[in-house]
Amino acid sequence: GHKNYDRDVLVVCDEPEKENSVNQLSEYFETIWNQEDSGYFHNNKRLANRKSVKNAVLELQNSYQKYFEENKERICETDYTDETFETEKIALVSNPIHTGPKEPVVWYYLGELMKNAKERVKIHTPYIICNDMMYNTWKEIAERVPDFSIMTNSVANNGNPFGSADYARNRNRILSTGIDIWEYEGGYSYHGKSILIDDDLSVIGSFNMDMRSAYLDTELMLVIRSKDINKQLEEGMMEYEKVSRQILEGGTYNDPYHVEPIELTKKRQRKIFLVQHLLGWARYLF
Repeated sequence: GHKNYDRDVLVVCDEPEKENSVNQLSEYFETIWNQEDSGYFHNNKRLANRKSVKNAVLELQNSYQKYFEENKERICETDYTDETFETEKIALVSNPIHTGPKEPVVWYYLGELMKNAKERVKIHTPYIICNDMMYNTWKEIAERVPDFSIMTNSVANNGNPFGSADYARNRNRILSTGIDIWEYEGGYSYHGKSILIDDDLSVIGSFNMDMRSAYLDTELMLVIRSKDINKQLEEGMMEYEKVSRQILEGGTYNDPYHVEPIELTKKRQRKIFLVQHLLGWARYLF
């Protein structure tokens, strides 16, 4: 089946009456649900009798049963609250929710957090498609923070041909900001979106480091202040970085983990060429 290396976070709230990120998210959901742009895709129960719908239900049931059998002990006997950590604070950061272009609120917020780091900033993102404003933000961070790095899919490992094409064209521009780039070569496209800031801040959510997330999509990020979560997230991120190589200026690589790179096939090279030459004008939509 399809593999998607993403990252989620579970938040448990013991006092839901107080102001917290769970209530923030609930209010956000209700706002989305009730706005004029939202509506039922359909509300026709008779669609359940269609053969295609019945087949989809059966496939879902079989998939769940297989997952259940393979993870029975964890599903039945795990109390997830025992695996959580107490945090100092969790905040929800979101873009505006109207249709059309948006003020890049999440980008501004994340940029300020990263600029104020004392020791390190580590970003994981599947795609990097930036404009001048975004490059300038990274340049400011690189000038202030001693250890500033990002991991993204390599050109050959990226499941998004538009992301591959733009990254291949602008990789040197990204490096010129002063950020260290690690390219993931795991064989399946990495899709995690996370940021580590120093040893106490973790940011997890849906925001890609691209213009679509900055200006178009209604992205969400949770900002978590907790040294325990930061350590746990770092361990998870490093599992992927150990299957990555650091790209250097001039196209050479620092390869401390002795990673075998994914082959850039002729077919993918042709796709990249076509995207770069025919669709480059629409890169903010990728």
